[in-house]
Amino acid sequence: MEVYSSHILKIDYNPQKQLLTIKRYDLKNNEEYKESVLLIAGKIEKYKPKKILVDLKDFSFPIHPEIQNWSTEIFTKLAIKIGVEKTAYLMTEDFATRIALENMIEEAKKSGVNILYTTSKEEAQKWLDI
Repeated sequence: MEVYSSHILKIDYNPQKQLLTIKRYDLKNNEEYKESVLLIAGKIEKYKPKKILVDLKDFSFPIHPEIQNWSTEIFTKLAIKIGVEKTAYLMTEDFATRIALENMIEEAKKSGVNILYTTSKEEAQKWLDI
């Protein structure tokens, strides 16, 4: 079921699979990025999914290192707090964005969060067991 939709973000939740699916689109500025992080965090807190699939295929935004750290901290703490078992990221082809996202994911993994990043939707779905 769709739980949020805008020009920057679409979020669906499947209660049977305990799966939150997030589709990100391009952003205009850092404020939109911060707003989207807080919105996603709110939906994760509300629905408490065990699995998250983040589709970044259409996402192209240079994330400033300070904002990378801020958003990684928010998502890592939240994932641990509510018990997210697995998060899979479908990565963008945009080089600069991809490097920033990979840095954020690797940092989150250091906290024990179970994350896969890939360009294959099939691989992500298989890994999430959905």
